[in-house]
Amino acid sequence: MEFEEVRQEDGSIRVRLDTKPLACLVCGNDRFKRRSSLLNTRGGQFLGVGWAEDKATNYVCTNCGHILLFLARKKDLPALEELPGVVKKIFKDKGKTGH
Repeated sequence: MEFEEVRQEDGSIRVRLDTKPLACLVCGNDRFKRRSSLLNTRGGQFLGVGWAEDKATNYVCTNCGHILLFLARKKDLPALEELPGVVKKIFKDKGKTGH
């Protein structure tokens, strides 16, 4: 799914998902503010791999404030089989810095 954003003069954006315009599910408004969020879990933060958790794009309705949340694609994250090595490296690096 591809997002296309068109900035409006008032600073808001109109969004299309593929060819379909995005509208607020609550009030039907078609103008949004974009924000990003990280969907952290306690376990990921504890292990120091919070960076590998899901990221989301949020479109906040400029009329009613309803938030539409879309998970990001994981193409930039390491493959599942690579995670144990990544976790080991994080623990080794933390040991070097004295944290």
